[in-house]
Amino acid sequence: MSYPGSPPPEGSGWGAPDAGGGWGAPRPGGYQHPDHQQPGPQQPGQPSPQQPSQYGQPAGPPPPQGGPAGYGQYGQGAPGGQPGQPGQTGHGGYGGFDPHSGFAPQPGVIPLRPLTLGELYDGAIRSIRANPAVMFALSAVLVSLSVAVEGIATWGIMEELNTLLANPEDPAMFEGGMSSLYATLQSALLGAGISAAVSFLVTTILTGLLIHSVSQSVIGRKMSLGEVWASTRGQIPRLLGLSLVISLMLIAVLAIMIGLILLATLSQEVAVVGVVGLLSALLALVGVIVIVTFTLLATPTLVLERAGILTALRRSFTLTRRAFWRILGIYLLTQLLVFVIASAVSYPIGAVGGLFGSVTAIGVASLIGSAITLTVTTPFVAAVTALLYIDIRIRTEALDVELARAAQDS
Repeated sequence: MSYPGSPPPEGSGWGAPDAGGGWGAPRPGGYQHPDHQQPGPQQPGQPSPQQPSQYGQPAGPPPPQGGPAGYGQYGQGAPGGQPGQPGQTGHGGYGGFDPHSGFAPQPGVIPLRPLTLGELYDGAIRSIRANPAVMFALSAVLVSLSVAVEGIATWGIMEELNTLLANPEDPAMFEGGMSSLYATLQSALLGAGISAAVSFLVTTILTGLLIHSVSQSVIGRKMSLGEVWASTRGQIPRLLGLSLVISLMLIAVLAIMIGLILLATLSQEVAVVGVVGLLSALLALVGVIVIVTFTLLATPTLVLERAGILTALRRSFTLTRRAFWRILGIYLLTQLLVFVIASAVSYPIGAVGGLFGSVTAIGVASLIGSAITLTVTTPFVAAVTALLYIDIRIRTEALDVELARAAQDS
């Protein structure tokens, strides 16, 4: 494994953001992790290469003067650069950082080095503040549109429930019998299906746009909404396909759990059904956690690397497998924070709706609370996901060097 900040070998991965906003196509030869590079022919007089024993610590003798040859501290460029300015050659100065000094350039919302948890969350908040027109205003518009469609789709069933609760002993409410009940259920399912489809569409597109905006904020670029849309719209069909594939994977896990429970009921033994149900639920929970964790970085991979669906899934697995527990922990903590924020926002709004004593008022209050919550949390979750992707690539592929160069050229 290479030093953090060390230059990736030719053909080792994808580049930094280009002028068009993407992160470039794979270099000639495709993606290959630095650990798996085949050494080239050894030149006369050239020392044999040594593999580092662990991250940030070479197997051989410690580098002289605080780092490998060609490294300089931030603010002290390599040969050809001036103190306090970007180095022109090597990997010192603005183009990288000394892994032993702990200093790193910060052209945008995060320092270009492996991030701590606090820096990850701080960078997510900074990215929202750096481009509020995209990160916040766009989220508010699209989320409000989605919630409005949901409200229209479910308005009929809310009115029917409100009427039923207001007149529970009115015989006219039950004149239709079972046919009336089926019609009500069909309306409810149709409304739920429409709202779910619109929410899926809006959330997927919004997440892609937000991730792209964050990637540019990392190197100090602020893109307009039109520029973000122009750079991302070509990926939207594949982005929707990726989200659909991941959703189907999760549904398959739940379907297997339900199938096992149904098979257990054939035994007509309560104990068997209970044991199988418990084990199936535990296995399903583990399966969902594994799928969500291994596919978490697939969306930023697809958007930023302009990858296909299967390539994005493979890349996500490759990037995640060496940091599975860290990624899982950050994901769970982020979801916990989102839950706390959602509860703090939706509870008082729902309480106000409950004062009116009608299902319609409670439903409207719930929709308003949902719109506010999603407007706040969706940009934060998208930013955390994008920065986590960048952090993993810095740790494993020395992306910080290319990001620093891209920031210097922008």
